[in-house]
Amino acid sequence: MKYVEDTINDSRPAAGLTVGELRELLRRELQAAVAPNDSEDSLITVEEAARRLGYSKDWLYRNKHKFPFFKRVGRKLGFSSHGISKFLNSPGKFVGHC
Repeated sequence: MKYVEDTINDSRPAAGLTVGELRELLRRELQAAVAPNDSEDSLITVEEAARRLGYSKDWLYRNKHKFPFFKRVGRKLGFSSHGISKFLNSPGKFVGHC
């Protein structure tokens, strides 16, 4: 797969790749594009978290301890954007009713 790594770092067309090499190249590129960067993580508001998670704000306030990515900042509640992304991409993410 050395050729695949060389192709990723090169701007030449990948016409000489096998199907397996092309799949690996696409998998890596998609993973890099979708995976959030830890250094870019930020806390988002309850309103934004509710929108992304599909729960109501009230439900999130009452059930915040079910989520490992919540953080209290003074009297405010924030949620890790990276944590929400990981949660949404994980299997078995059902937490409860809205």
